[in-house]
Amino acid sequence: MYWDSGMTEKSGADQDLFHKQVLLGGERVPVLLNGAVNDLKVETGDNLWYGGIMDGMTAVAETTDLDQGETLPWAIQYLRCAADQTSLCNGRAGIPKYHDSCWIDRSDFNPTKTKQNSGGVKGKAGWHPGDLVHKFQGRKLTMLMLRALEETFNLWELGIQSDGFPLNESYWHIGETYTDSRTKLSDYLNNDGYNTTACEKRWGGNPTVEGMGLDRACRTALKG
Repeated sequence: MYWDSGMTEKSGADQDLFHKQVLLGGERVPVLLNGAVNDLKVETGDNLWYGGIMDGMTAVAETTDLDQGETLPWAIQYLRCAADQTSLCNGRAGIPKYHDSCWIDRSDFNPTKTKQNSGGVKGKAGWHPGDLVHKFQGRKLTMLMLRALEETFNLWELGIQSDGFPLNESYWHIGETYTDSRTKLSDYLNNDGYNTTACEKRWGGNPTVEGMGLDRACRTALKG
């Protein structure tokens, strides 16, 4: 489960509600990526699957000028610019920050209504990162999934070498782990940790106050 709403829900307590709901409800206990985990490690009895997708931008080769940028690998061209060349990365120097056009020029056809084909989609605010950054984030997630698959196959190979073929179900059935994590979290929230979590402190209180009195959502699965 990937938290990607930092622009609107910045509060760690709001994220705590989101994380508790995805852990308590549904068929599977997810791996949490990004977002504030608050005290979930303690609340789940140290049975939390969490990973942070690091920024990683400092590892990207810098674009120092227009010509040099063209020599970089395609995926990182004009992605991270030197301090005196920021215009090459923010769309102000002719290098598109958004690749969103609905029309590609063709040699065999000239449209008569050029206005509706220009400008691309709306919502291209200056503080939005642009598709190059989104692609960079997507590639990191892809590498994470590929690495996880690689480790899984390695584990299965060792399992077959150790316990024979076919692979023992204990290597790939993780329902007991789901149940253990979910049970420990629910027990904690309804007993020792009752009304102590960041989520409950954020959403508890006087039910007559707008937005309050909703602390039960921090302890009860709304989807089962």
